[in-house]
Amino acid sequence: MHLPEEILALHRNLGRHGGRVVVVGGAVRDFLLNRNASKDLDLEVFGVSPDQLEAVLKGFGKVQLAGRSFSVWKLQTQQACYDISLPRQESKCGPGHRGFKAHPNPNLSFAQAARRRDFTINSIGFDIHSNTWLDPYDGRQDLQRRILQHVGPAFSEDPLRVLRAARLAANLNFHVSDATLALCRTLNLHELPHERIFEELKRLLIEAPAPSVGLEVMRKTDALALFPEFGRTADWDTVNKTASLWPKILAAVDCMASYARSNGDSHLTMMLAALCHALGQPHVGKRLASNWTFPRHMLHGQQACVEFLQCLAPQRELNRTVPYLVRMQQMPDLLYRWRQSLKQGTLHRLALRVSIVQLTRLSHACHAWENSMRGHLPAVWLYTEAQKLGVLNHPPTPFLQGKDLLKLGLLPGPQLGQLLRKVFELQLDGELQDKDQAMRWAQKTVLTCS
Repeated sequence: MHLPEEILALHRNLGRHGGRVVVVGGAVRDFLLNRNASKDLDLEVFGVSPDQLEAVLKGFGKVQLAGRSFSVWKLQTQQACYDISLPRQESKCGPGHRGFKAHPNPNLSFAQAARRRDFTINSIGFDIHSNTWLDPYDGRQDLQRRILQHVGPAFSEDPLRVLRAARLAANLNFHVSDATLALCRTLNLHELPHERIFEELKRLLIEAPAPSVGLEVMRKTDALALFPEFGRTADWDTVNKTASLWPKILAAVDCMASYARSNGDSHLTMMLAALCHALGQPHVGKRLASNWTFPRHMLHGQQACVEFLQCLAPQRELNRTVPYLVRMQQMPDLLYRWRQSLKQGTLHRLALRVSIVQLTRLSHACHAWENSMRGHLPAVWLYTEAQKLGVLNHPPTPFLQGKDLLKLGLLPGPQLGQLLRKVFELQLDGELQDKDQAMRWAQKTVLTCS
């Protein structure tokens, strides 16, 4: 494993004090998977006291004690930032992911220290001194098998690991062992704080190439109980002996994730909209012959989305934009149906209410389950028309502002505001093409009313 020279120098320095440096964490796992590993390494140092370790670290850069009870330091050098810790054992002393008491012990063996790790693939170490892999729990074998397997009973002490299992499975495209799934189902997730739940869900949505893998893990571990709206949607297929809603959601989030990758964008708003787009359907589903119909499900979906986000993510912009996108998801289909009689002002006004590029992407994602290689035709049409009108990525900007009308002799007040609104309406309808034409129309109107 190739390491920076400053880490090798740190290893040599600590070695003179009887210390042994082991590289641990995600960098080891990603190296063995031939993935791009972060240059910000995690190091575990055996055989030295906290005071000895801190004194040596100060010779290599800026040192900050990140967790006194856990004996974790951050070392900031000119090249990178490293998390450096002493080996420790942990014992459960309270509920939740913070209910632990740490017992740092530099004399632990690597196998003893690794027992607190979540998964075997995260319990592998690289011993710099001996240039060998330390793998007491067969993590390398599980990497080859592409499986997530918990290290031991300590896994159950932190229920947040259930959500981490979902995220890691999606990031790596691994499956979770039956034993680990069964253990996850026994954990009490409801003791977790909402902000940590949302943080794990957010990372799943914006980091994973295929978030559906993680969502399926959540379903299999009963973690969807944290989100009643999604549990109800996932249960719909079982209760009604159909296979429609949950697979549609999985297809939608994977489709949206592919858009994010191709556009260099990890837009949480769009991922949440894709995730929530079918939440209203269980409320209104009706069986007609051999098919199901979901009349006005967007309105119910908007409300369910609001409740979901207000509980987990009290962020004003998300709470405003995502539910409205869910409500508007069928607008491309409606506009396409009436496209022959559609007026230019309709799309201009739509762009004032919602981002058309976001709306069309959501429409594509909502129909991803149809496996159309060309995309959803109404969304393609709306995208093209909005692009022609220049309102694909941003709403139309008024030609005139209040200061323009003040030059015509109008005074601030209701009359000025009414005239501005009238000019903008004509602009949206395409009757005014530029600022000069808008000014001439406004001037003529002012003179007529004088």
